[in-house]
Amino acid sequence: MLNCLKLKNYIFIDDLEIDFSEGLTILTGETGSGKSILVDAISLLLGEKVEKQIIKKDADFCEISVIFDIKARLFDTQNFENESIDKEIFEEFLTNLNEEKTLIFTRRILKNNKNKFYINGKFVILNVMKEILSRFLEIHGQNSNQKIFSNSIQLNILDRFSNNQKILKEIEKFYNLKNQIEKKLSDILEEKKVLKEKKDFLKFQADELSKFNFKKGEDEELEIEYKKLSNIDLIGQILNNISEKSAIISQNIFNLAKNFEELKKYNNDYLEFDNEINSSMDMFNELENRINSSKNLLESSPYRLDEIAAKLDKISKMKKKYHLRLDELLEYKSKLETDLKKIDYDSDEEIELKDELIEINKKLDEKSQEIHKIRFENAKNLEILINKNFEELDMEKVQLKIEITKNQNFSTNDLIFSKTGFDKVNFLIKTNPGQDFAELKNIISGGELSRIMLAIKYVLSNFDKTTTLIFDEIDTGISGKTAFIIGKKMKNIAMSHQVFCITHQPQVAVFGDNNKLIKKEISANDIKIKVENLSKTGKIKEIARMLGGLNITEKVIENAKELIESAEKI
Repeated sequence: MLNCLKLKNYIFIDDLEIDFSEGLTILTGETGSGKSILVDAISLLLGEKVEKQIIKKDADFCEISVIFDIKARLFDTQNFENESIDKEIFEEFLTNLNEEKTLIFTRRILKNNKNKFYINGKFVILNVMKEILSRFLEIHGQNSNQKIFSNSIQLNILDRFSNNQKILKEIEKFYNLKNQIEKKLSDILEEKKVLKEKKDFLKFQADELSKFNFKKGEDEELEIEYKKLSNIDLIGQILNNISEKSAIISQNIFNLAKNFEELKKYNNDYLEFDNEINSSMDMFNELENRINSSKNLLESSPYRLDEIAAKLDKISKMKKKYHLRLDELLEYKSKLETDLKKIDYDSDEEIELKDELIEINKKLDEKSQEIHKIRFENAKNLEILINKNFEELDMEKVQLKIEITKNQNFSTNDLIFSKTGFDKVNFLIKTNPGQDFAELKNIISGGELSRIMLAIKYVLSNFDKTTTLIFDEIDTGISGKTAFIIGKKMKNIAMSHQVFCITHQPQVAVFGDNNKLIKKEISANDIKIKVENLSKTGKIKEIARMLGGLNITEKVIENAKELIESAEKI
């Protein structure tokens, strides 16, 4: 529900704050009082372009805000008009609401024509503001940009009338899965295409690396062995030196052990050193044995040295050629084998995805065929109800026809799916019996279009989730009888929606739950707009003014009372 409208430095307004209530709010006032200024301000929040200078003189900016209470609002992400809007953006605002459970939409317009948009103080782009606010608010007027011209909106109207929300969610789920699988398959096929273009080169590399029979870490092992074999004489000399020194040390330890044995006969203070001395003797004996074994194994092998050098050279050349380490080369070799198989054969993943896509397409088609049938069955009923309302709204010559066609590829006749199925819905209209049906935008005037929207909103009042509707002078040029019917229909819509109506028709104004009088006060230096909440007596006086103009007699007052009483009885 729209709780409040705030304007700052807007045209000639310093600061204006208007509070609103539930039900049907009627805005009246003399021509030029400023009613249209308020609607124009709200339209700017929905993305309307700034066509004139709207920043108050001597101010640097103007600011327009509306505050919505969304405590009872159920958010429906189905059928976003703008496909680029992420549903999570709106859900983020809903989960981070303030304690009052309100959404505050603000547009700030600067002198340099720059615009800034905010939701609950957070900066957003225009498309986000338009998409989210339009979920709560619609304006219908003779000059407003009507979303009803959009085929997607017309489809949405039929789906809401048909109560298709559940099946639409299923279709959207299958459609999203289809896109995800197709994206994965596309990536696989694109990779295949790239690989095919490089097949000869890849095959050459695979053949070359197939002869490269090394194991991970073998280059390091070969380098160690090469270092050992190329320095075999030096190693022998070093081992001899160690052996000689080790023999001397062993003999000294042996002599030391004998001395300790003698000492133990007379003194036990050094018994704890027995183990260390014996251990040292064992260690040097083991060292001597190891050195002797190594010396026996030392054998110069020029053939083996040449063989290792050749292997290391081969490894080095391949590492330089491919700019890879040995372990990376081996991984690349394995990858080449896999890639070459991908070119000639479908991978397990590709086969699985293709099978999955067939199944998903089947389910998507089944659900789309199902909703197609539902739409056809309900389109005729919706036509009948809307056309009946046309008659009541003094538009008996106007007829609506709902055309449902399948979206198809012109060259292949294949169905083109979207998240709503494959249907395209078009609302066709004719305003005179002799005319052919044509699209709404081609033959409808502003006033007629507004009354068409009123008829549609009346029929859809139990299905439409837009909380707030604004009707701007949709009753221009109609009889008092038709105006009374319009007022009655708005009153009925207001039972499930918040409705605003700007009107010059007393037959409409009498139905208001809340009547507000817009006044423009002009002084020598200033212009001010005032909004007066009318009491019961004030409402009678305003209806009388609308009936009788400047000459408000007792008779006119009585007529106003009778008209209000007639509306209250309905």
